[in-house]
Amino acid sequence: MEEFMKQRWKQRQNVIPQLILASGILCFCIIIVETYYILFISNPLGDVWTAGLMTSLPFTFAVIYAGAWLPTSFISPYRYQRVGLWYVGGLGIFLLINLIIMITMPPDTVFELLSWGRWATTIGAGIGLLIGVFEARSIKKAIEAERERIRAEEAEDETEILEYLNATLRHEILNAASIIVGHADLALSEEEIDESIRDRLSIIKSHTQDMEDVIEDVRLLLRASKGDIETRPIDIIELLTNEIETIQHTHPDVSIDTSLPEYAVAEADQPLRRVFANILHNAVEHNNAETPHIAVTVEKKSNAIIIEISDNGSGIPKDELNTLFDQKIRHDDTHGLGLVLAQAIINSYNGSIRVPETGSDGTVFELILIRATMSSPGQRPSIPH
Repeated sequence: MEEFMKQRWKQRQNVIPQLILASGILCFCIIIVETYYILFISNPLGDVWTAGLMTSLPFTFAVIYAGAWLPTSFISPYRYQRVGLWYVGGLGIFLLINLIIMITMPPDTVFELLSWGRWATTIGAGIGLLIGVFEARSIKKAIEAERERIRAEEAEDETEILEYLNATLRHEILNAASIIVGHADLALSEEEIDESIRDRLSIIKSHTQDMEDVIEDVRLLLRASKGDIETRPIDIIELLTNEIETIQHTHPDVSIDTSLPEYAVAEADQPLRRVFANILHNAVEHNNAETPHIAVTVEKKSNAIIIEISDNGSGIPKDELNTLFDQKIRHDDTHGLGLVLAQAIINSYNGSIRVPETGSDGTVFELILIRATMSSPGQRPSIPH
């Protein structure tokens, strides 16, 4: 019922532009009749009528245009009534002023009276309509500005809460995680220990370190979203090679082919290694091929560096591909926070990350970074630690 009433109200509001359009057309038709009378019957007003025509004709066209434009304009139907009130108010006030003048200076003929009334009506309506449209535009801008201010305040509040939670996590959980890892290492260093217990301790240590990595990823994501990650020229080949070696060490069964130049200097920083680590990790963890294979290529362009990391997995489903980089909570074992962080970091470098290919033959991730120039010939930039 409520929806029906809203539709009925909206239909009634849509009548206002139609009435404005109809009144503009009516005024134009009256002008045509007056013109015919002046040209072929009598011209009792002479140049006065011509001056009145020239001044009122633009307002007539403005009223016609506004009546046709309003339904497709930026103005909400909720504002039509106010625009209509300005239209009627401008018409009435200007006509009233001219009626007072007519009383003090009565027209000589009926034609002069009607022509004068039409002129006053057209100009008054046009002025009122313009005021109504500009007011509606001002209200719209004010509402948008207020909404933007509220969104900015909410975003700032959310960021402060996230920073507080992250600081708490880092202080409380990382301390506890460090203690767990330390005790696990001590237990694993014992020679006389049952293998099943050793395996459990290794699992405890591994998952605790994963928890530490997630907390660090959240910290980096907050920094990237705030634009706190600075860039400088670094050699991405060393960063990339280090992460490839880590993957080869932790997953010796994975085949990795590389095509890398001796060096490639990009505008980036230390967090870039987390991007490489996340993409390489996904290429292994989500690869169900009998022999997992990863190919890594780096190509230097005149003003960009293109990194491609491909695998031979089963590809990313289309429903996941559309939301791959979305910041949302995932309740399944998909790509999760890693790719959200990767996109945030790459965006902070004014670069881009995308998936140009995915399917049953595998997936390709493409990263584009801004190519940097070294400060002096032959000097290779140091890797941040």
